[in-house]
Amino acid sequence: MGVAAGRVIRANKGRLAPQLLEQAIENGVKRKNEYCEQRVEAGAHRAWIYKKIALSANAKDDQYTDVLSYDEIELLTEPARKKQNETIEDFITDALHAGLLAPVKGMLDYYKIPIPSLGDYLRSAKVEPIVPD
Repeated sequence: MGVAAGRVIRANKGRLAPQLLEQAIENGVKRKNEYCEQRVEAGAHRAWIYKKIALSANAKDDQYTDVLSYDEIELLTEPARKKQNETIEDFITDALHAGLLAPVKGMLDYYKIPIPSLGDYLRSAKVEPIVPD
């Protein structure tokens, strides 16, 4: 949002006005969504499984809200991985490389979505789970 606001202000020679603020917000939201889309595309285009992970992590009502264990991710992703003949290790490696998951510091085999707005984006994604054959 800050980058988008800076660009709007610079393009308007430092002038501030309500309509320019609206433009900056729109540009910021657009850039954030583009970033999130790129992350999902890097994660093998499986928005629905990342949505499932984001919803599950966010639904936890304990001290580990937004954190999932290796075992929890394994269970959540099992149908999708079976369909693609993918191991949990490969899934997690791909998710880490795509920036969709990050290890939790000080907690072995626990993961989280590294950017809160990415979690919000995934939870609101208009995708439905793919049911395996």
